[in-house]
Amino acid sequence: MKKGLIIKSISGEYHINISGEIYICKPRGVFRYEGKTPKVGDVVEIDDNSIITKLYQRKNDLVRPFVSNVDKAF
Repeated sequence: MKKGLIIKSISGEYHINISGEIYICKPRGVFRYEGKTPKVGDVVEIDDNSIITKLYQRKNDLVRPFVSNVDKAF
């Protein structure tokens, strides 16, 4: 299992940065039933098949734009 940060979300595919490498992943279907949606800025865990298996707890959350764990503003 690898732990990384979601840096981009396009059409249900998430670009995850893990130690400088970018992985394109999809979330497990169980997140939809639990009412969870991965957001840009979330720390996640992925398996060897590029499937998001775990969402870690968020520090903060914004509705617009759809991001989380925002600590710095541009």
